[in-house]
Amino acid sequence: MAPHRSKDPVPVLGPPALGKQKILDLLKFRPIDFAEIQKSLRENAEEAAKVKIGENKVEFSGRSLLGTLSRDAGIIKDGMRVSSAIAERSDGDFFYLLVSNFALSSTTVEEVRMHFPKGARVKIKHPRALCTAKGRVIIEIHNPMYIDFLGIEVPDGLTVEKIWEEASAALEKKDYVRAIHLLTRCVDEEGYKNKVEALSKRCQAWLGLNCYERAFEDAKRAHVVDSTHRHTYLLKGQLFLGLQKFRAALDSFYRSGLADDDTMKRCARLIEQRDTGNYELREFILGKSKAPEVGDYLGPVRMGMAADEEKGRGLFATEEIKAGQLLLVWNAAAVAPREDLPAKLMRKCLTSRKSLFQFLGLDSELAMEMGLFKPTNVLIHDQQQDYIWFDAVPAIAKLCSSYAFQIEDKPESPMGLWTLPALINHSCVPNVSQQMVGTALFVRAARNIRAEEELTLPYMDVKKPLDERMYWTDSRWGFTCKCLRCRVEARLHAQRPEFPCFHARMREAAKRKDRAEALEELRRIAVEVEDQIATLASPVERDWVRTSYYSAYRAGFLERSSDSPAKLSSRVSAYQMMAALHATCPGYGIVREMVALAKSALPSPGMEAISEKSRSLIEKECLCVLGEQKREFLDVFVDELLKGADFDILRT
Repeated sequence: MAPHRSKDPVPVLGPPALGKQKILDLLKFRPIDFAEIQKSLRENAEEAAKVKIGENKVEFSGRSLLGTLSRDAGIIKDGMRVSSAIAERSDGDFFYLLVSNFALSSTTVEEVRMHFPKGARVKIKHPRALCTAKGRVIIEIHNPMYIDFLGIEVPDGLTVEKIWEEASAALEKKDYVRAIHLLTRCVDEEGYKNKVEALSKRCQAWLGLNCYERAFEDAKRAHVVDSTHRHTYLLKGQLFLGLQKFRAALDSFYRSGLADDDTMKRCARLIEQRDTGNYELREFILGKSKAPEVGDYLGPVRMGMAADEEKGRGLFATEEIKAGQLLLVWNAAAVAPREDLPAKLMRKCLTSRKSLFQFLGLDSELAMEMGLFKPTNVLIHDQQQDYIWFDAVPAIAKLCSSYAFQIEDKPESPMGLWTLPALINHSCVPNVSQQMVGTALFVRAARNIRAEEELTLPYMDVKKPLDERMYWTDSRWGFTCKCLRCRVEARLHAQRPEFPCFHARMREAAKRKDRAEALEELRRIAVEVEDQIATLASPVERDWVRTSYYSAYRAGFLERSSDSPAKLSSRVSAYQMMAALHATCPGYGIVREMVALAKSALPSPGMEAISEKSRSLIEKECLCVLGEQKREFLDVFVDELLKGADFDILRT
């Protein structure tokens, strides 16, 4: 299943992006209290009344509001925002609190109450205050990163032993945020005898939130106190798995003495994948098993700036690569329905500083350090650097609109973001293929690639005429494709006015109610295209043009009738059309089309014994999708294709 870049924007709630100077001005936050907010709202209401503006809203950029979450959190009716209340004291007057870009459509009330626990002390950066017609004050937060949790209120006189009991109970209930803040009280208590246990349990709570970097810090601190603490080694193994440091995970599990055999075998399998780039996928490919767990793999690839300045950054081969060779395996940063993706990515920023820097790097125009993407590298959270958590909402919006893929080319298909593969630039004659294995993206060489050659893939179906491809690259992604194929076809369009007319006729044929007439018109177009390209000296250029008008050729080969006056087969063979597809867009949903074309050349529709050269070409195409396979497996796979099997890995 090759992912498709979305053609529709993803909505993200939030204000415009802050400028660089604005960010620098906001590195230090001046405190603001509730009284000052109310005073500003009253003054703003008076000014708004003078100019007849109904909305009373004030933004306090560079300010921070301290308070306590004084009510149980909930989810408002639109299902996308978290509601709570903030007060100077837990028993005092309060402001309503609305947090956007956090809740998913599947989020439960119990989950938001875990993340926004009643009684938590918070610092809200850049608060935006709104006064309703009924006089209620609402603090709006579009970026969840603007909320810093400072601790949990506990009754006066509560002993550290009692706090420990409450923390343990919260951890047992998977109330991780409360457990973390209560355990922090224990960790910070001078002379507390169970400090190593408190650090270990806080590590466990961070793991429950998928905050692997924070968990790593606590595990290190616990082993400074007691280097033999076995449960901490077990937790270390779990967090190293989450960070994809598989050798460290195996070592930690071994030292713990608490891991089972299946866990140890899992680590060994992931280490072998990482070291060799050898992923056992045969059962999955044949549809006999679910997608296996896979770790990220980084092959002979580097990041750099493309020769075409309009392209900006790109990925390049660092050595000569043969068709079918694995280049990247990359797990998704997030996969979610379209409306949930922004919040899912925002949550990823909250739990992983490495992901945050990757996202912000993708949002910039500069080449990034490749080390930021190496699976084994870990970024440690530094609380002294919290200023970097500025307004990531605009960056997330750009990622969703420019870099997010759909798993399948269907309106209801979930979307995802694969950070490093997102840097691969577009071409209408791509040299890499991509397939989905679960939510992991496998990128392979679809052709032989030279050292230092840029890796390219198609952002849309390139079996389309030039003007349709140009429309999508310009309207959806804001660039004009300048690949050699587009330049050749643009020259043909300028020299021969028939080519733009062919596409217009194809669109008109698609509107006809009489299917037989529509197909006959498509066949005529294919014959005329073939006549036009007969004078082209380059076979490759002829293949590119044939692929551009493939829907017309398809009607000629796959939906032909015996009495058709348009004799396409007398001008070009089905094998030549197969070769044209393979030469133009290898690895992109053309295997089944090639099988159908091969069968169309058979004298009898029921025959399965296609020609040897057709089968050989299909096997070459399979190499682009599956990589090098044993002969026995490849024979089984192609035989099943000829029998009509529909494998998930071939879906586009």
